[in-house]
Amino acid sequence: MKTKKIFFILISFTFWVTILFTLTTCKKKEEEPPPVTDEFVIAPTAKFIVDNDWQSMLENIDSADYTLTFKKEVLNTYVFAQGDLMVSSVGNGLLRKIETITQSGNDVIIQTSQATLVDLIQQGDIDYQGALTISQIKSITYYYPGVYLDTVNGKSTDGTLFNWNIDTEIYPQIRLQGNFQYTSEFIFQIQISILQGLKKVKFGFEGNEEFNLALISGNQFTLNKQITFATVYFAPFVIPLPVPPFAIVIVPVLDIKLGVNGYANANLSTTLTQSFTIETGLQYLKEEGWSSYANYDKSFNYTPPQLTVNAGAEAYVKPELSMLIFNLVGPYVNGKGYGKIEADLTQNPWWKMYYGFKMGAGVKAEIFGEVLFDYSNDDLINWEQQVGQATSGTPPTITTATITNITETTATGGGNVTAQGSSSVNDRGVCWSTSQNPTTSDAKTTDGSGTGSFTSNLTGLTANTPYYVRAYATNSAGTAYGSQVSFTTTGGSAGEPCPGIPTITDPRDGQVYPTVQIGTQCWLQKNMNYNTGNSWCYDNNSSNCNTYGRLYDWQTALGACPSGWHLPSDDEWTALTTFLGGESVAGGKMKEAGTVHWHSPNTGATNSSGYTALPGGDRDSDGNFHNLTNNAAFWSSTEYSSICVWSRLLYYNFEPLYRYNTSHKTGSFSVRCVQD
Repeated sequence: MKTKKIFFILISFTFWVTILFTLTTCKKKEEEPPPVTDEFVIAPTAKFIVDNDWQSMLENIDSADYTLTFKKEVLNTYVFAQGDLMVSSVGNGLLRKIETITQSGNDVIIQTSQATLVDLIQQGDIDYQGALTISQIKSITYYYPGVYLDTVNGKSTDGTLFNWNIDTEIYPQIRLQGNFQYTSEFIFQIQISILQGLKKVKFGFEGNEEFNLALISGNQFTLNKQITFATVYFAPFVIPLPVPPFAIVIVPVLDIKLGVNGYANANLSTTLTQSFTIETGLQYLKEEGWSSYANYDKSFNYTPPQLTVNAGAEAYVKPELSMLIFNLVGPYVNGKGYGKIEADLTQNPWWKMYYGFKMGAGVKAEIFGEVLFDYSNDDLINWEQQVGQATSGTPPTITTATITNITETTATGGGNVTAQGSSSVNDRGVCWSTSQNPTTSDAKTTDGSGTGSFTSNLTGLTANTPYYVRAYATNSAGTAYGSQVSFTTTGGSAGEPCPGIPTITDPRDGQVYPTVQIGTQCWLQKNMNYNTGNSWCYDNNSSNCNTYGRLYDWQTALGACPSGWHLPSDDEWTALTTFLGGESVAGGKMKEAGTVHWHSPNTGATNSSGYTALPGGDRDSDGNFHNLTNNAAFWSSTEYSSICVWSRLLYYNFEPLYRYNTSHKTGSFSVRCVQD
């Protein structure tokens, strides 16, 4: 069965979103209500523990039921009683009600239950708006390789623009590539009165987003899958209250999700750009219940698709922003923008293009006490609109021939136009590139017109270089492409020792390293194992050093190579990657084949370059070792920031060579040396 490939770029859009949640309630009228004033009133039973005291006197927290154990002598500083509120801004914040207090030796054990903002604030208004910035990121958890936050190219003057690069496999042989940018602010308002209790709560999220997404498949597929590829944890926002030192602690958490939905058995290339402005939200009024509202403006730009058979698929990015309030789950909002193509050569028009947007939101009100609910609405906006279709006719159908007669600089290819479509074929040939999915804007031949087979001569190639080729045919309805084939030109010496220096001996310790020539670069074929500075054997086991080499922190890695060799720069890594055909395939050509050292399945590993990468794992700054047999991590000499460095990573279950800018200098990676 022939391999089918699909490629389409979906969705470049800009939108801003506001999600509002408003709810009201009333307390039962008291016999003699206290006077109403504008004064901000904190419950007299609330006790705020300052950060230094909290750190010095706390011995343990049971996260299951929030039983707290304190040192008895330090706790004497505070006078606690049953029913008091314990408030702290340490970590994600703490707001708990004391149920029991017991002593055990030199410890005081306090059992607590959940408290609410209504318990803490008897009267007052809070109106807060804060922007998320890169500097406020506490940590990022990446669940899939090939996704990283690029804080150089996406940097804004105020640090509020986040730029993500995406090149990851969401499913076997289904890859998502692209980037997206966003800014985001959140709004927090609450109003409480002594007479009415909780009167109003309002949450808002405002932001701008723009993204381009490409879906590439090496097989026909039917898929409905969504993954979370990264979670961003921000440092807490501490909102001071008018009664110091009391404060409300809010922690934003952002999940970035990718999705694919549909089927494809075709080659497809299309772009869609879209601008979207939205104002939408949820409101709760005691007399009216829940309601939603939405206002939006939209505009579109697109290019006609190029197709050979049939497809009906969409791809999307779905960011979801939520807030923790005193470590309790708060409101969330997610916006899903997507592009969709429907194409069938038996229909007229043969293709239709759609843009859609869906908005969902929800909130749990445990933290508010008076009004308890768990509400969500995934259809605040559920809108789809056709934005384009074929005007008339259908494109040709074409297949790509196998590449033959391969030399250092030439090769023979061709194709077969099996059907002309709705009009005569006026141009045909092959196009090629060192990047996947070449188009007629790349190098190409022109080989006549009409249907039937044709032969193409590829010239001007570079020795020992991988190329990708597709046949093409054009009629008045558009250009169609055949399936992609690949080949590597002859010549050069990839996988062979460097001319004249098959091995080197490190004069510092006598260890011998084989060499390998890859393109114009000469590399050592083994990881460095020179014992110097901050370097370690994995798990402090010397046998791991003998197999996988040592792990070096970055400063030590700069001097780990012997004389005449050096730690490669980011540009030198890129030169290697380009020579091997690009990031998407370079990893497989570098990894040692088989599973003697690599964890199964060691996806795509051929070691055709001779680099023979081994999975030496890594060591974090706390001294913990990770990922032996799973990952190979290599330093570059190029700094990304004062604390981070560009690096390259290989994974046992992915074929690409991944480029990261988030590798901390205090971590420890493997070292490969390149000749001066």
